[in-house]
Amino acid sequence: MPDFRLRDSTAKDIDRITDITLFAMKEAKDSLFAYNFPRSDEYPDDSRYYWKLRLEPTAYSKDTKFLVVEAVGSQGKKKVVAWSEWNWNSGAKESAPQSFPKDTYGKAIAIHRYTDVFHEVHVSASDADLAHHHAFFTAANEADEKYWKELYPENVYLSALYTDPEYQGQGAGQMMMHWGLQVAASKHSVVGVSASNKTAAEIYRHWGFKDIGTIRIQNEGEEARIEMPVLLYNPSAEE
Repeated sequence: MPDFRLRDSTAKDIDRITDITLFAMKEAKDSLFAYNFPRSDEYPDDSRYYWKLRLEPTAYSKDTKFLVVEAVGSQGKKKVVAWSEWNWNSGAKESAPQSFPKDTYGKAIAIHRYTDVFHEVHVSASDADLAHHHAFFTAANEADEKYWKELYPENVYLSALYTDPEYQGQGAGQMMMHWGLQVAASKHSVVGVSASNKTAAEIYRHWGFKDIGTIRIQNEGEEARIEMPVLLYNPSAEE
């Protein structure tokens, strides 16, 4: 088994985090990724450019915690093999424990502005489906309002957890999940997540998450649709 070590992410990890995200989604044949980016294999540079610009500003947010797991080799060489993104929603009792230094907030604002401009360009990029993008964001925003603002306002939300396919099933993801569940328990908050594929949903259920709903993504007049289970972990129920 590899020697895994959990740590806060830094700005230097963004490129590796981007690569892991794309590797893992394609390996899992992630249905949501395929729905939004049906031509990513034809235009890999477009996909990578978008995901890096989506991830970098998020990592600087005061309400977000990025974690990475490193595999440490026999010669001490370190390689990031997994990462996760945790969001402290507005109803949570405390702000997120910071990963990136607070003096980077000015940079974050600048990156967010650039990302807003880029999003308008990207939605017509070669790898993406604009109509599916719109359907996804509409459904996701409705679900966020319903579950994480109205029903469970005191929550820690797991936005992402990805492991390099080469290291899957060896405990890296479990290390990050254990961290998140412990933090949520200490804050008396629930943990929320939406699963973008069946494998992920089964893993969350194995960790004790319970189904509380479904996000349905479908454009009017289309047969194609995505159903994402919405799951909840309640630490008090485990006591």
